Amino acid sequence: MVVFCLIVLGMISSGASSDQSFGSHVATDLGITAKLDSVFERIDSISTYKIIAHDDSKVSWSFSKTGKSDSGSIYSTGRLEVGSQDGFGPAVGDRLESELKAEIDLLPQCC
Repeated sequence: MVVFCLIVLGMISSGASSDQSFGSHVATDLGITAKLDSVFERIDSISTYKIIAHDDSKVSWSFSKTGKSDSGSIYSTGRLEVGSQDGFGPAVGDRLESELKAEIDLLPQCC
């Protein structure tokens, strides 16, 4: 099951993931160009996040709030993704949606 929600910043899709590394994911495309160096610095300063990869096209990091490994990615194109190894359900969806909102807050105001 895939759920679609409209928010002010764009369309969010969430649900079971077709990506083999995730049981569920939440993603949106803000349609902006993200300044990844600034995003990298913000993510790197958060003690509960661990940088996985950083290059000109994407910053990825892992985080764990419930003992499972979740990860997020911000692309230079403005695409945001958060994924979990947990299967999709209401609690996981709420957790990932909350993390996606936190991911949006990582973006500089001017992007």
